[in-house]
Amino acid sequence: MRHRCVMLVAAAGLLSLATPVSAQCMYEVTIVHPPACGNGDIPEMILRGGLSNNGLACGYRCSSCSACAAQLPLAWSAETGIIMLENPGGGDNADALGINRHGDVVGSALFAEKWPGLGYMATVWRDGIAVPLGVVEGGTTSVANAINGAGVIVGSSGDAVDGVPPWHAIVWIDDELIDVGAQIPLLYSFADDVNEHGMLTGEVSPGGATGPRGFVWNAGRTTVMPPIPGGLTSYSRAINDRGVAAGHGGSADGTRRFGFVWKDGDMTLLPDLPQQTQIGVWDINDAGQVVGWARFPIGAPHAFIWQDGVMLDLNDWVQTTENIIIVGGYAINDRGQIAGEGLVEPVGIDLSVGVILTPIDSGPADLNIDCRVDAADLMILLRDWGDSPHLPSDIDGDGVVGPRDLAALLAAWRPQVNMQSVGDAD
Repeated sequence: MRHRCVMLVAAAGLLSLATPVSAQCMYEVTIVHPPACGNGDIPEMILRGGLSNNGLACGYRCSSCSACAAQLPLAWSAETGIIMLENPGGGDNADALGINRHGDVVGSALFAEKWPGLGYMATVWRDGIAVPLGVVEGGTTSVANAINGAGVIVGSSGDAVDGVPPWHAIVWIDDELIDVGAQIPLLYSFADDVNEHGMLTGEVSPGGATGPRGFVWNAGRTTVMPPIPGGLTSYSRAINDRGVAAGHGGSADGTRRFGFVWKDGDMTLLPDLPQQTQIGVWDINDAGQVVGWARFPIGAPHAFIWQDGVMLDLNDWVQTTENIIIVGGYAINDRGQIAGEGLVEPVGIDLSVGVILTPIDSGPADLNIDCRVDAADLMILLRDWGDSPHLPSDIDGDGVVGPRDLAALLAAWRPQVNMQSVGDAD
């Protein structure tokens, strides 16, 4: 008890002396691409699926170097490199869209031999083997978009031809299909993400002229978001373990999309990058960092990161000697790692490759991922004090934010960015 009091007094003293100031990490770039074809060309690939907190990613590669006639699902880690997943449809497309810390991958694939009358089916890959998850009663197709650490899978299912039955948000628990959309009083629903507490997010729509709206579903209760301010639609793409959702929506005239974050009924629009014309928001982590892509009047898209009201072009924050443009951030984990797509020019042509961006010199006590440990991190930890499973403030991973986590944060205290580490990355 005495040690706890001493630590709390020390923490209070540090808070009284320090004022949080925003900062930003630099990123190390890992380029991921398949082996070259016989002519030396490299097939295109993208890490556009999920990214677990232990650094497992998923996505796809093209089936050949000459054309992307089919997409082949894959998983990746720094230890194993690329692992190709079973494609039960043979030469047909299969999509890997989400991955958890156990290496379970979800997406969609064709099972034409077993179900010749059905289209793409929600799929989970365990140890690389494709397991079909089925379709809603009367449906012809389904897709799985995300999986959490407990193995809860979310996606959608319906009829791809005439819309009967309509598309519904689906949850799979122990591979059993649960029609969540039947509990939502709107015609269509699509589940895009699930957090570690089992909260879902996605889109709902009554059909007709009314545009889609983002929604959050939690323990049987559905909250429908409004359109973005001044707009017609909202699409919620991701939700973190704090219940903060992120997505984008269309303007009233249909010419622009704007990003947003949503929490407890409040929607905040993301600012634009200079000359930005469009945005695609893809993911949010527990630090509240949002990633995606931004488009411009000319040139390739650029990946962005947003946090605490500040929008940054990720290309300005990478340490690499490669001739590469980071064009999309599709997933971000609680360590601040980002998975996405880059364009490189090996022979004068743009080639899509997978990229992993890793913050340089950020550790477990750097709760807001700005590559220093200071009053901002301390305030986050004190706010989360108590039972806080799944949150980064639980530094020792025991399910409780308490004295041991505080001690770890104080031991790592570093209120300035380690410029030596940043310089070493050049």
